[in-house]
Amino acid sequence: MNAGRPGDRRGDLRPRDVAPLGVFVHEQFLDRPTLDRLRQAIAADAGDPVAVRARDQAATAIDTEARVAWEVSLPEPLHQAIVEAINRIRPAIEQASGAILERCDAVAALRYPAGSFYGPHRDVAETPDEHGLHRREVSIVIFVNDGAGAAAGFGGGRLRFYELVDTADEGVDLAPEAGTLVAFPSRLRHEVTPVTWGERQAIVTWLLVGAPDPTTQDPRPKAG
Repeated sequence: MNAGRPGDRRGDLRPRDVAPLGVFVHEQFLDRPTLDRLRQAIAADAGDPVAVRARDQAATAIDTEARVAWEVSLPEPLHQAIVEAINRIRPAIEQASGAILERCDAVAALRYPAGSFYGPHRDVAETPDEHGLHRREVSIVIFVNDGAGAAAGFGGGRLRFYELVDTADEGVDLAPEAGTLVAFPSRLRHEVTPVTWGERQAIVTWLLVGAPDPTTQDPRPKAG
């Protein structure tokens, strides 16, 4: 996952297009029946607003200037099936990242209706903290519905990566493709651009590195 290959953003890229830039991509990671079950589960739960953690604060809080999204509950068998599927490909993610990673044990399901977004951020804390967010090594996003083409369920909602290319301030926009998993360094600056219509649905989690500190809280999802 070497972030830094030169290039330019020219509209949306497909997931396979960002693989040479250091993003791990697994197309068709989830099959159609699983995607259908996920969409049904997400549609059935209004969810709770997702909080974010300010850089200078230990606690999380709702900050609609930084992020607007909702986390929904999944039926446990469906949740566990996704966790197990991620763990099956964890060795490939380890090889790509060059890090020894802990097993995934939880994921978060997110809905981004029209007007939702997540501003530019990094998923890893810069210094050790009580939440243990500094141990996040790899961020994972699984797209539940399409963001482009005839099957698109929403507009906008691009996963925009910064620092993948020389034009770091411009960013690279990835158009979500249903069923595709992308994994990237948690230190990589990224955002979810505003959803203009419809609803963006995704699964997120983080793979951790290093031995856990028993005095810290569990840094796995919820989706902070």
